[in-house]
Amino acid sequence: MRLHRSILKSTSTRAMPRDKTLRKDLQLKKWKITRGDQVMVISGKDRGQTGMVTEVVRKTNSVFVRGLKLAFKNVPKSKEAPSGKIQKEMPIHVSNVA
Repeated sequence: MRLHRSILKSTSTRAMPRDKTLRKDLQLKKWKITRGDQVMVISGKDRGQTGMVTEVVRKTNSVFVRGLKLAFKNVPKSKEAPSGKIQKEMPIHVSNVA
């Protein structure tokens, strides 16, 4: 179903965040990578580095690898984060790990 452009302009992604799950036909049926596996990143900024899979997200075909693909997240200043920034692991697409 297509929506009219006047409706699309009025809705904000801030008010209604996008759902990042993939369609059923795009989700992988069989997974060779599970939590606890040792994997190597084959593309991206962390190419060639290895790490352990901490989380598998089947809805988005991605995995979290301990210590790789770190990004800074701004948080309110506290005792744990005096600078207001923390490092967070970001997901890596399953096709980019082996």
